[in-house]
Amino acid sequence: MAGLPVAVPYDVDPTYGPGLLGGRRAHWCVIIGVAWRHGEQSGPPDLRTYADGHWPSDTHPTPPSAPSSLFLVVQQPKFVNPMVWPYPLLEASNRNLLAPCPARAGSGQYVIPKDLGMLRGKLILFYPS
Repeated sequence: MAGLPVAVPYDVDPTYGPGLLGGRRAHWCVIIGVAWRHGEQSGPPDLRTYADGHWPSDTHPTPPSAPSSLFLVVQQPKFVNPMVWPYPLLEASNRNLLAPCPARAGSGQYVIPKDLGMLRGKLILFYPS
């Protein structure tokens, strides 16, 4: 799985980050790396990320024991630059997918399941063919 993308459904807020909108603005993001706080560090995470299947050569990281210390480096298709999101925020947004926006679901422009519950707690792992 090293270096392979992971797609996660979530509700997008006005800044393209994870929101809690009950599924009304469901989108996909792609996880392209991870980062976490080391020890008792506060503030932004130390962005020594695991991306493309490799750790930086000067790093021998220990994964965090608390999810609140874990951050995801993600790409959202409508935003040019990668973003760093706290894992608990993306998880909460994913688990809050309940029902699609009626206007979008009935527009015929999108493929949207009637019940977003099938997407809650799920992600898509991509494998090479």
